[in-house]
Amino acid sequence: MSLQRYSFGAGKVFATPTNGTNSTPIQLFDIQEASMAIKAKAGSGRGGTVAPVVLGRTEEDVTGKVKFLRNDPRIEAYLFYGVDITTGMVTLADGEAAVAADSVQVANHAGFMYDNGVLNATDGSSLTRITQGTPQAGQYSCDTSGTYVFSAADATAHLAVLISYSYTDNTQGFGYTVYNREQGLAPYFRLHLHKAYNSPSGLMTEDRIIYAAQATGITPGGKAGEANTIEIDWQAVPDALNRIQSRWVNGVKI
Repeated sequence: MSLQRYSFGAGKVFATPTNGTNSTPIQLFDIQEASMAIKAKAGSGRGGTVAPVVLGRTEEDVTGKVKFLRNDPRIEAYLFYGVDITTGMVTLADGEAAVAADSVQVANHAGFMYDNGVLNATDGSSLTRITQGTPQAGQYSCDTSGTYVFSAADATAHLAVLISYSYTDNTQGFGYTVYNREQGLAPYFRLHLHKAYNSPSGLMTEDRIIYAAQATGITPGGKAGEANTIEIDWQAVPDALNRIQSRWVNGVKI
């Protein structure tokens, strides 16, 4: 009996950057959906009839998308933007507890970047930030060193506050920054799409190589009660050998 050509599930996807400074393959883990569309357009010629008497294919587009769970920052950096990853990270101090005083320096002042607001710890109301002058009751100011100044009234009352701010931490993590750039600059990558299914007649495998693809969109998403997803859309172009894609299946040729 010949191998039954059934498949099941979304399979596995590997992407390898091909024209950037990093060529390390990246596996897109925990695939939820993977699809590819091959579309064509044709030019036609008509005589005196309503139906064309001749067709000639003029365009072909190979596009696809992959939706997966594991959020690897390299995917966006290498496959979409073509930028390098650096060590260190920017993170959030969310509601750091303090007591209002003439001068309060936050715990992560060495890497202080941006103020994200101050709340009254008792009733949750927001204090108002001022950029000049002396703070009055319910107001504060801060500088680039992560030093917060509160009003004399709030300091006398020992007002409990919650300070939120962004800061850099060079002891952990990694990330990247995207800058504005000229049109036409985007990375290419090779895709290997693999499926395996243990059918009633045996193991069926299918492998497809997209030799040169470019990301046309990337969508991080999340819903309450569900795992966050990443979706990347791509379109294929010919590689240096004029190849677009190849497909292989195991078993005996039908």
